[in-house]
Amino acid sequence: ALLGSVGGWRGALLIYGIAIALTALLVWAAVPADPGRTKISSGRVRTPLSAVLRPNILLLLGAGIAERTCFAIIAVYLAIYLQSSYGVSLTQLAFGLALVAFGNVVGNIFGGQLSDRIQARTLLYALSALVTAALALPLMLWQPGLGLSLGLGFAYSFANALGRPPLIKTLSEVPPEVRGAVFGMNITSASMGWLASAAL
Repeated sequence: ALLGSVGGWRGALLIYGIAIALTALLVWAAVPADPGRTKISSGRVRTPLSAVLRPNILLLLGAGIAERTCFAIIAVYLAIYLQSSYGVSLTQLAFGLALVAFGNVVGNIFGGQLSDRIQARTLLYALSALVTAALALPLMLWQPGLGLSLGLGFAYSFANALGRPPLIKTLSEVPPEVRGAVFGMNITSASMGWLASAAL
C-alpha cells in the first residue's frame, strides 16, 4: 500500500516481483545443496494414502484450512474495508495495515513459545480459534472509528496467529513415514483457505 501510494500499483507490483526474485536467489545461495543419497534398496516402500487420510490428520488439516481462511479474509478484506469505511489514503492505510500485521508477528512469537511450554496444544489452538471468531464480527461489522478498528484488527491478527504454531507443532508429530505427505497436504489446504477467503 505504501509503495502504491508512491508509484502506483504497477510500480508496487514490480518492486514486489523484484524483491521475490532477490529473496529466491538469497535462499538458493544460503541453503546448502542436498548431500548425495545412497540407495538402501532398489524397491522403496511407499506409504499408502490410507495412512495419511486418517481422521485425526484430516481434522488437523481442516483446522488449518479454517485458520488460513480466517487469516486470508482479513488480508484480502481489511484494506478495502478501511478505505470504504474511513476514506483513508494509501499512506494511512499502509501504516494501519502494518499495525495489524504486527499483531500477526507477535501472535506467532507467543504462540511458538506457548507451543513449546504446554502440552495442551490442541486446546491452545481451539481457544485461539474461538477468540478469533469472537473478534471477527465487531471487526467486520462495527465502525467505531479508525483507531478502534485498527486495534480490533491487531487483536484479531494476534489471536489468529497464536493458534498457528501449536497447529504446526501438532502436525509435525505425525508418524515420520507420513510427515512429508502431511506437510504437503498442509500447504495445499492452506491454499484452499486462501481460495475460500477470496470466494467469500
